[in-house]
Amino acid sequence: MLRALLPMPLLCLLLAESPETAATQRKIDQLENDRVPPNSKVYFSQREIDTYVTDLMRKETGDGVRNPKLRLGTNRATGTAVVNFVKLQTDKGQPPGFFIGLLLRGEHELGVSVHGRSGGGQAQVDVDEVTIDGLVIRGKTLDLLIDYYLTPRVPDVKIGKPFQLKHGVDRFETTPDGITLFTGPAKPAAAAK
Repeated sequence: MLRALLPMPLLCLLLAESPETAATQRKIDQLENDRVPPNSKVYFSQREIDTYVTDLMRKETGDGVRNPKLRLGTNRATGTAVVNFVKLQTDKGQPPGFFIGLLLRGEHELGVSVHGRSGGGQAQVDVDEVTIDGLVIRGKTLDLLIDYYLTPRVPDVKIGKPFQLKHGVDRFETTPDGITLFTGPAKPAAAAK
């Protein structure tokens, strides 16, 4: 569920770089293996999230992303990083076209601000704005960026659309201190015939 809040092409969960990352990974494993009891809370502190995101970005992107940071607010998150888009795409075997390659070569400061809401086993994450080297992108331009850049590269991402939370998670809450996932009540057993 932590994955749903992170607005970048993330998680192939192969971690254990630090004690914080190992502890975070154990919590994620418990969730993904349906070992969190009904009506429970799973809390990820800001420190756990920072370490997890840093370790993950190092593994997933190599030198393509530097200095990733995720700052939380009340049901909001802002991610920042220094990104080399051309290197990221080329390393994944999808080099950009000539014109886009010229526009995006080198490193760029990227910021993504999102807000989310959840309940009843569903959630929705909306992107409020993206900044690239201080240029703010919102509205229809942001929609085009998501439709033509993000969605083709990360087809499973659900931005601006409701999606089903998995592994018994009913809802999530973010605060400046961390993210709490709440599991729902136990599902009733199937009626015997």
